[in-house]
Amino acid sequence: MKSNYFLIKRKEFIDKCTKCGICAKKCPVIPETEIKDYSPQKIQKALYDCIKLEESNNIAHIRAFSCMECFKCTIDDCPQGLNPLITNEIIKSIYNEKEQDETLKEKVDPYKSHKILSQLLTNDNEYKRITTLKKSNSKYLFFPGCNVYQQPEKILNTLDILDMIGKEYSFLPGLENCCGDRCFYSGDLEEGINLTNMFLQAIKEFKPEILLLWCPTCHTRFSHYLEKNNNPNIIIMSVHEYILENFEHLKFSSDINKEKFTLHEACKSSYTGVDNDSPRKLLGKIPGIELVEMKNNKKNTKCCGSGAITWYPKIFKEFLKRRLIETKNTDTEKLVAVCHFCEQSFIQHEKEYDFSVTNIINVLAGHLGISRHNKLREYILNKKINNLSIEELIKDVDIEYSYQEIKSTLESFV
Repeated sequence: MKSNYFLIKRKEFIDKCTKCGICAKKCPVIPETEIKDYSPQKIQKALYDCIKLEESNNIAHIRAFSCMECFKCTIDDCPQGLNPLITNEIIKSIYNEKEQDETLKEKVDPYKSHKILSQLLTNDNEYKRITTLKKSNSKYLFFPGCNVYQQPEKILNTLDILDMIGKEYSFLPGLENCCGDRCFYSGDLEEGINLTNMFLQAIKEFKPEILLLWCPTCHTRFSHYLEKNNNPNIIIMSVHEYILENFEHLKFSSDINKEKFTLHEACKSSYTGVDNDSPRKLLGKIPGIELVEMKNNKKNTKCCGSGAITWYPKIFKEFLKRRLIETKNTDTEKLVAVCHFCEQSFIQHEKEYDFSVTNIINVLAGHLGISRHNKLREYILNKKINNLSIEELIKDVDIEYSYQEIKSTLESFV
């Protein structure tokens, strides 16, 4: 990824944007903000002025920082072929550089909670397995992303399933590798490009033909920012697509309980079409499962709003509530999510809405006889893990973080 990527995109925006406002009109989050009564054209002009003059204004700030990053606007919305998501990220970078947004000033380790939870919720052998690079001559390279390390059982379950399929693969751990999303999201574009380039270099060293991605955000970012210019010969697949393609290699448990699920797909995967509906097809092939669709599904699915959680938590809560109600209206007892972050958001409301929440990888693993559960979910619901309090857990775990850091990390999820 070229260091001047966003400078090129900024100039492209200034040269091509006609301020028609189509992207603003189609944005699902603007009607929830303070600029909901402004015309789409006025909103777009404010964005244009902010980027061209590099001067902040309230409309541009609200437009950019309320963005849920659902990627809905990135597909065929702009008649000039511009990417409105990149526009929002450039505006965030303007605020970042001018230090006008206090939330962007603090410099902390963005992976602290990931490192704490991935160690706390695994044993020594499991932790070694999800953090150790595995290089082979295989055409397949599996990369889980970084954020899923907060729920490490999903990585372990995926590795077990890949092993069950039986084809050789390489493994590039997360934590030390990142697609750059967290930086682009916050407007730290320079650091985002650095992370992206290190990630791309790490991939090149494996010389893979097919890159398997766990995280929908990595998949969408890679497809929209990286694939065309940097890795034209690599085939990108979600790990769900790969499992579906190799489904005949899986051996299911004979002790099957019939279950009804409804599916909350990853909105950005559905909106952009980077994944050919494989989670839904997987559920349809798992013995004993009946899928009851929500009213809004596939390309018309609804975002859970989690992308707005940092700067606009009220909007996040409203979008999440609507999706929870829609789930409840299916009259099923279980919601299966594709994205770990969506799942994490829903879990906190299980008791309120009287249904349980899980993840498609964990569902698949369970039906294959792989016994491993989401310990973070257990803590969110019960404030304990394996019936142990935080104090009791920490006694048996030797990690570099203090009691207070571990306690604060766990408490941030409830």
